[in-house]
Amino acid sequence: MMTKSPAPNTTESAEESLVNLRTLKRFLTICHSGSVSRAADRLGVSQPVLSRELADLERHLGVALLNRHSRGITLTPSGKALVQKAESILESVESIKQDVQLEATVARGRVVLGMPISMHEMLTAPLLARMRERFPEVLVHLGEGMSGQMHEALAARRVDVAVMASPVSSESLIVRQFAQEQMYLIGPPISKLDEKRSVSIADVARLPLILPGFPSTARIMVEGAFQRAGMRPNVVMEADTPVVSFVERGLGFAFQPSCAALSPAVRSTRIVQAPVDGMTITWVLALPAGLALSKAAAQVCHELYGLARELIEGDSWKATYLGPRGS
Repeated sequence: MMTKSPAPNTTESAEESLVNLRTLKRFLTICHSGSVSRAADRLGVSQPVLSRELADLERHLGVALLNRHSRGITLTPSGKALVQKAESILESVESIKQDVQLEATVARGRVVLGMPISMHEMLTAPLLARMRERFPEVLVHLGEGMSGQMHEALAARRVDVAVMASPVSSESLIVRQFAQEQMYLIGPPISKLDEKRSVSIADVARLPLILPGFPSTARIMVEGAFQRAGMRPNVVMEADTPVVSFVERGLGFAFQPSCAALSPAVRSTRIVQAPVDGMTITWVLALPAGLALSKAAAQVCHELYGLARELIEGDSWKATYLGPRGS
């Protein structure tokens, strides 16, 4: 035999509802106004309604809260105690509100960022320093590598944001323009390459080259430049890792973008470089498609664009900015 659950005590529910935030706010308004009539004017309610709510509150608590007299009101000891409690409760509620709003506006959390190795000194290190200073609640996990590696990691959603070499063709990614820059031929000092004198593809075709293997974006870009010139590169070594040490040892020549100009090898003149006629690289900012961008990841994108624009417009980075102007 089924038993019925006891019906809710509507009288108790109604009494409990008497002590709510609105009631506490109205009670404090009465206390701060010095009279029920002035409080009613401030609240935009009629005096009888406010008087009735006050009487209901006193009846519910079983104590008198106010002493009423011709000059207005004064607080009873119970009334003073309620004022303290009510102010504390309302302050706590306001603090909760502010915390929730702050959570929605302040960037915090972990962001996995993929960057080209060549941008380490020019862009990546300054970006991380800026994020630490401006957004200490954001933990940036940095991964540096080639565009092919970034493409795979983005598609697998192991990376939130990455800067990659164009072209990027994938339905699993959202791609946004970032920057375009000159490509340089790098070699040992004995080669006497000069940053102020460009070299042609024909000049490069005679040199032993160290290139990344297929199907890397950089290799496809170099092969395309040689094909357009009706020539083939003289590849003596393939490497999918940084090749500066190989170039320093005289094992061959290689290519790097202008953003690598701040690399220790270039600054110490262990290698020299020269721009290659007609050879540029376009960088894009890529995100996983169909994945909502967190506030922290969006802030990293914003700072990436902003810093790149500052460096380019300040002539520190010899590149063309392709990102949004509002960043």
